[in-house]
Amino acid sequence: PYLNGAPYEGSLYGRFFFSLGALPNQQTERLIAHLTKTMGPKMLFVGANQEWPRVAMETAAHALRKHGGDVVDEDYLTADSAGLDALLDRIQRSGADVLIPFFEGETQLRFLKQLNRRGLKIS
Repeated sequence: PYLNGAPYEGSLYGRFFFSLGALPNQQTERLIAHLTKTMGPKMLFVGANQEWPRVAMETAAHALRKHGGDVVDEDYLTADSAGLDALLDRIQRSGADVLIPFFEGETQLRFLKQLNRRGLKIS
């Protein structure tokens, strides 16, 4: 058997596959509802150009629309973070109330460090 304890997109299934990690719908529904009420209805999603971020962003966008919000932008980066400066420029101009990054590991760290260097507020 394969026991997967990490969050994942939910596309695998099989007799010997057991997911112990949360699926995107389990991670985002309540979070999006809360953020929409407390921070505002305009959100921007960014993430790695991989299956999990794509499914997670699709799930988050569905939850956001359900709660009366709007996705102002959605963007994907390659693992080497090419295009990060252009993405940060768009984030600054977006007018989003909330930014939700869907990156992993080193890419997430590079993204958050660059966001901070530019003085963009992380709350």
